[in-house]
Amino acid sequence: MAKFENFLHYEIIGSGPTIYFLHGLGIDLTSMKVIYEPFFKGRTFRRVYLDLPGMGQSEMPADLESSDDVLALLLAFIKQDSPQEKFQLCGHSYGGYLCLAIAQAMSQQVDQLFLTAPVVVANNRNRQIAQIKTNLLDNYVDPHPAWENFAAMNVNISQQHWLIYQQAILPGVSRFKSAAWHQIQFSPENKYTLSIEADIQKKSDDYRGTILLGKNDDVVGFQQQLNLITPTNQLEVAILNDTGHNVFIDSPEMTAFYFERFLTLRK
Repeated sequence: MAKFENFLHYEIIGSGPTIYFLHGLGIDLTSMKVIYEPFFKGRTFRRVYLDLPGMGQSEMPADLESSDDVLALLLAFIKQDSPQEKFQLCGHSYGGYLCLAIAQAMSQQVDQLFLTAPVVVANNRNRQIAQIKTNLLDNYVDPHPAWENFAAMNVNISQQHWLIYQQAILPGVSRFKSAAWHQIQFSPENKYTLSIEADIQKKSDDYRGTILLGKNDDVVGFQQQLNLITPTNQLEVAILNDTGHNVFIDSPEMTAFYFERFLTLRK
């Protein structure tokens, strides 16, 4: 397997306890920086924003063929960057899926998780998705070619929400190595599914943190994620009304509320 140093692009900001940020499929670290960086003003945290392989400024290694390979790269990076220290994980969608896998592999070091709309079932055919809806909050329409995708994927449609989408989502879309990832997602061997996917739900007793879900998420849904809750773990889950897959775009105020709380709940 290729060494992460040759392929992974990342940005480190600040000092203090480390938080690793993993974005969703098809975008890049900009999506996480735009949303979360404003919360760290006056706070002492070391933020590590990563571009997943084949996204943003990270290259797509020729021998990377599965989500297991992606996980191996990330584990190698984190084990070198935080060999013994505790750390936190923040992930969206596919990035949340990888965060859960890292929490399994490095359970003694993972302090807590903050996840928005995490994938828990990689195979689209086996997901219990929700029904998307549309709330037109103003009369604004943009002729930009990406407007149609924005309006189809998000619940709350307004000039304000469109601005967040442009800042957080669009920069990474243009840099996505989609052909290589299409082969992984739709491979007959189901290479998009982590080999430890079953363990992510069955062995979740040590999870601690916050998960935000959209009641109108037509990508990953909200019901299967509830299986992560056990009597012994310290996960709290919020299912947000009028919210689709892009939780931090449809519900920026609730995302802010829960992330502020997350930052104050460190062990």
